[in-house]
Amino acid sequence: MKTKTLFQDKELLSTLIFTVVCWGVLSMTGIEYAETNAKLSIDVLIASIFVMPVLEELAFRGFIQQNLAKTELGKVKFYKLTTSNLITSFLFAGWHIFYHPAILSIATFFPSIILGYFLEKYESLKPCFFLHIFFNLGYFFIL
Repeated sequence: MKTKTLFQDKELLSTLIFTVVCWGVLSMTGIEYAETNAKLSIDVLIASIFVMPVLEELAFRGFIQQNLAKTELGKVKFYKLTTSNLITSFLFAGWHIFYHPAILSIATFFPSIILGYFLEKYESLKPCFFLHIFFNLGYFFIL
């Protein structure tokens, strides 16, 4: 995958724009979504924004989804979504229940679907790393 190709992808650019619009709408609700930034040290913020997304992508998309995709069940498609993506996204949302409020954990299912879609489209974790870091930046700084 060439970086030039990635940033010319209309679906990826639409995802970025849609994400920013969602941040704007969610920030107007007045609900506190992220752990208050004032309570988080800089090393925890850096780990949460840059390290954890990479580790989560390696585990969920790099290991779980790619291994599920090798199975007959994982190859079944619903429109553009594979069952390997759907199963991985359910697991990803479940993982977040351990350190986020339940509603936010459930909500991580939807960005996970997007991450899984781009993994399958590009056959690379690079767009997943980029998008997950982008999503976390908004979560910790905008919401």
